[in-house]
Amino acid sequence: MAVTGARPGDLLAITLLETAPRVPYGVVSNRHGRGALPGEYPLEGDVFSAFARVADDGTHAEMGLVPGPIGDGPVVRFPMAPFLGILGVALFYAGDPHFAQGDGEVALTALEASLRATVRLDVVPAADAVAQFGQVVSPLAETVDHLVPTGLDEDLDLAVQQCVRHAITLLVARYGMDPRMAYAYLSAATDFEISQVVDVVKGVHARIRKSDFAALDGRAASASERASRP
Repeated sequence: MAVTGARPGDLLAITLLETAPRVPYGVVSNRHGRGALPGEYPLEGDVFSAFARVADDGTHAEMGLVPGPIGDGPVVRFPMAPFLGILGVALFYAGDPHFAQGDGEVALTALEASLRATVRLDVVPAADAVAQFGQVVSPLAETVDHLVPTGLDEDLDLAVQQCVRHAITLLVARYGMDPRMAYAYLSAATDFEISQVVDVVKGVHARIRKSDFAALDGRAASASERASRP
């Protein structure tokens, strides 16, 4: 999808407005000798698929305790959190929909299922992007509650290091934090989590609470209001 007006160095902000399941089921697959335990799983053959259904409440998925069709037997229920597994830029592309995924995605796939998604694209000029987020070297997410910098590398240790550097750069740019203090803050207050371990490139993400900086945001807003008054 072409993005009119985008220039090299600009940041493409992608807002996920809606994700609507198109089908009432999904599948988790372990195959290709991949996953966190290659050579151990699948236990038999080259492919194992676990099917799940959308529960009646529409907010949870249900999976049986043993392989096979989901009947009236016991099931495990877990929350659905639909998302697009791929959001990228050449211009813009998206795909790989999921109904749910645990941090790690250890079996190769998570709950793969069909979605109808609505997104909004905003081009953030390069200078504004650097001022808000620093030099963005890998994907960055922002939710209502968190800033989520990421790190990506075939080596999980290097992915962690990249994520930490990304987080420091973000705090320096957004809040004017000294990098040494940012490093210390991240160690004391921020969770670094494994996004996935199953593909060639491993992923790590951090969850930085925006509420920790609420007082700074308030002062910045007040200063901006004072500056705008005649």
